[in-house]
Amino acid sequence: MNNSKKWSLAFLIWTGFPIRVLEIPKIYKYLEPLTPGDWAQAEIWEQVQIDFFKMNPLWWTQQSQNLEWIENQNIQISLIGDSSYPLNLIEWPSPPPILTWIGSSQWLKGHHLAVVGSRNMSSESRRWIENYLPPVLGRYPLLLLSGGARGTDQLAHSICLRGGTRTACFLPSGLLNPYPNEIHDWIEAIVEAGGSVVSSFHPRVAMRKHYFHLRNHLISGLSGLVFAIDGRRKSGTM
Repeated sequence: MNNSKKWSLAFLIWTGFPIRVLEIPKIYKYLEPLTPGDWAQAEIWEQVQIDFFKMNPLWWTQQSQNLEWIENQNIQISLIGDSSYPLNLIEWPSPPPILTWIGSSQWLKGHHLAVVGSRNMSSESRRWIENYLPPVLGRYPLLLLSGGARGTDQLAHSICLRGGTRTACFLPSGLLNPYPNEIHDWIEAIVEAGGSVVSSFHPRVAMRKHYFHLRNHLISGLSGLVFAIDGRRKSGTM
């Protein structure tokens, strides 16, 4: 399926199209020879999906208006069912149907190093990460994953940028509405250093509280090793 068709299917899903995530690869293959404008007439839909198209007859026009704009942002996409989609995520009960990113695609391969921790990290934790993380990154060809949050995450990303190690920043928001706001100023440096900025949400969507859990779950699922620097028992870190 070409990139424009991937975005068309992604747009449907983001719009609320009723579809089971694990059925996407089958639907993906069926729709591939059709133009998106003809998808509503496909013979594979159940009644709930037919009703969606009836209630959203302008979906294709709306999608077309968004497609060129999104592609011009140099955003890349992987749908479940794509050959590029991480294999270890497919094994989840509810894998993210859509992954978007800016920069390198290395993070898709999985088995990376994740660093997570408190936004209000202790001075002891700060000293530990500054003393022990750089030697690890210098010795092994690792890609470091973290969430871009203030505190531990941003310190880990900063150490990577200073030391020439690639890092991938996972957002609890869309790529074009990054959270926290200051991460917007980090994107160019991360990408230029060979890293990535990643999201499983619509590029324009704002941060929502439950997105932090989804973001953290994605980081852990793509990591072979997780350094949890510090965090309260009921925090997002734990």
